Amino acid sequence: MSEPVLEAKSLTKSYVMGGRALDVLRGVDLTIHAGESLAIVGSSGAGKSTLLHLLGLLDRPTTGQVLFRGSDVGSLSRTARSRLRQRHIGFVFQFYHLIPELNALENVLLPLMMKHSIASWFGAKSAERERGRALLARLGLSERAGHRPSQLSGGERQRVAIGRALIGDPDVVLCDEPTGNLDEATSREISDLLFELKQDSGKTFVFVTHDLELAQRADRVVRLVHGRVEPFVAAS
Repeated sequence: MSEPVLEAKSLTKSYVMGGRALDVLRGVDLTIHAGESLAIVGSSGAGKSTLLHLLGLLDRPTTGQVLFRGSDVGSLSRTARSRLRQRHIGFVFQFYHLIPELNALENVLLPLMMKHSIASWFGAKSAERERGRALLARLGLSERAGHRPSQLSGGERQRVAIGRALIGDPDVVLCDEPTGNLDEATSREISDLLFELKQDSGKTFVFVTHDLELAQRADRVVRLVHGRVEPFVAAS
């Protein structure tokens, strides 16, 4: 088995709402291996997105540890965490989170722009745009590079979001309900695309999903129940 790329050790996450503590995660232990696809399923409110945000360094746990390639990220500064996230983790969200003023190519290139100073971006811009166009072509969007999100269908917007997640060549791609805002036919197209990209790239993909058809295509499935990870048992 390949080495762990992300690990959760005794993770808890609590929020205070109305003066009361709400325990969302209650001691999650999970190891994600390099190159595998993992699906995390569970009912609404089980804490799936919360767990994904902790694994993706978008939030900090109340207690417990998140390890990236064996190193505890909890002691890193905000800047160091942001740098690690930017270099090694890509995100695909249910509602795309594209910038409406930017066209498809510009949205895909945004993570690369953020890695550069203004001066270095102008030097690298031409080559990076070619990378972006090549990726959009791989995603079936060659003719849509100049279109803004409002001019794209839901499936096209999600393809742009997938391109944005992949353009920086991350080690891990975290997908939070990637088909949850799409109709059945488009959901199947996006699922097919994600698994094709996983197969081609060898990257680690983690899916939080209610879509059991998507989940059961993954190498491994776990279920989040009452804030804890349990083995997933498919219905007979």
